[in-house]
Amino acid sequence: MSILAEATAACPTCGKQVAFDCPASVNADRRPDLRAGILDGSLFAETCRTCGENLMFEPNLTYLDIGRRQWILARPSEERGAWETAEHEAATVYDLAFGPDAAPAVRKLGDGLLPRLVFGWPALAEKLRCQEMGLDDVALEATKFAALAEGPMREINPDLDLRLTGEAEGAMLLQWLDPSDGVAVSSLRVPRQVYVLVKGGGEAWAPLNARLAGQMYVDIGRVLRVKAPA
Repeated sequence: MSILAEATAACPTCGKQVAFDCPASVNADRRPDLRAGILDGSLFAETCRTCGENLMFEPNLTYLDIGRRQWILARPSEERGAWETAEHEAATVYDLAFGPDAAPAVRKLGDGLLPRLVFGWPALAEKLRCQEMGLDDVALEATKFAALAEGPMREINPDLDLRLTGEAEGAMLLQWLDPSDGVAVSSLRVPRQVYVLVKGGGEAWAPLNARLAGQMYVDIGRVLRVKAPA
């Protein structure tokens, strides 16, 4: 079941309190409109009725789509630096919901679900888009590394995330986005064939795939954002 709770936030422009429906859980099988709202950005956007300012709020919800075999815990983008702790917590939540700690009937319902952890709406939308485009998200993240290695040299901005936002003319569109509101800073097109080569790349991509496969947080952030030894 989808749960929407009323919440309020102060408009940063005029200071007035703005009420909005904040999703605590999304069941895409029963509410495909909420899934569509994640993909087009309307679910997490509100307008201040006083001054017209566009407001965004961060996710803190579980997403379930039995038909597409997806279970996703979405947390605020500002928490992505602590992904190791969040991944442990996500595993606990999933185990209680559909894993070994769930009732037998519920575990059966969850057979084949792919559990994931994401930070921010753009990351959640990317997982939905990845499934819709028939892509394996582990291979997609490895493809991002391939694109960065072959593209122009640039300093990776730790404040931005590289996300799949669509496709055009046989190429995947990747964009450096603000992880909180999805505003694009720059873009690059990666031929779909690069993904195909990376996915079937064998030993060349085995170390990176091993870092990503079998994890809940399947994102290049788990490689780029590793805590330095104390």
